[in-house]
Amino acid sequence: MRLEISELRAGYGRIEVLRGIDLRVASGSVLGLLGRNGAGKTTLLRAIMGLTGTASGSVRCGDREIIGLAPHRVPACGIAYVPQGRRLFPEMSVEENLRMGLFAGGEGDPASRRAFALDRFPALAARLRTPAGRLSGGQQQMVAMARALATGARVLLLDEPSEGLQPSLVDRILETIGQLRADGVTMLLVEQKVEAALRVADRIAFIEQGRIREHLTPERLARDPSPLERYVGVRRA
Repeated sequence: MRLEISELRAGYGRIEVLRGIDLRVASGSVLGLLGRNGAGKTTLLRAIMGLTGTASGSVRCGDREIIGLAPHRVPACGIAYVPQGRRLFPEMSVEENLRMGLFAGGEGDPASRRAFALDRFPALAARLRTPAGRLSGGQQQMVAMARALATGARVLLLDEPSEGLQPSLVDRILETIGQLRADGVTMLLVEQKVEAALRVADRIAFIEQGRIREHLTPERLARDPSPLERYVGVRRA
């Protein structure tokens, strides 16, 4: 399922953060979104989900326009958000957190959606009765992604999935992102760890002051890394 964003403007109250965003994420691909703090990365993900309060333009998930929908209706269109910091229900068990995704979901049999989510994160099978707040950071990230998949989403918005994780767990999350791409899941990935984004993204978009400035492939950036310094402040040899 493709994700198409056209002339998206959004912000908070009178403060406009996004100033006409145009993005296309092809079905079954990963688009990495890079930029400095305050550039509008998280606001873009929140605006897609209807969480910013004010937004105009167009966001199409497959053939469905989702701008203007109430936030609780957006997941039924096949799109789910994995927020920065996981945002789990810490006192609820892993199973109960997954049920929240099943409840919010759209098409597809709930049992099949649950099975798909757990198949991608088999380590959770032994933790289903454990309160989410007692899990390690890596396990919590798995629960957050599994909860999103339990909605039946074919488009995932991932906000800093590697945040606070040790390298081995970052590798595990990136491997799962690669597996989901092979499954045909479309992903828009916000990531501060540039190397992580370059490992899994098919293309990289750079955002600056609420506008998309460039689209490049990781291969192009390997030959000329200057955009990384210009838009992210990362110097790469």
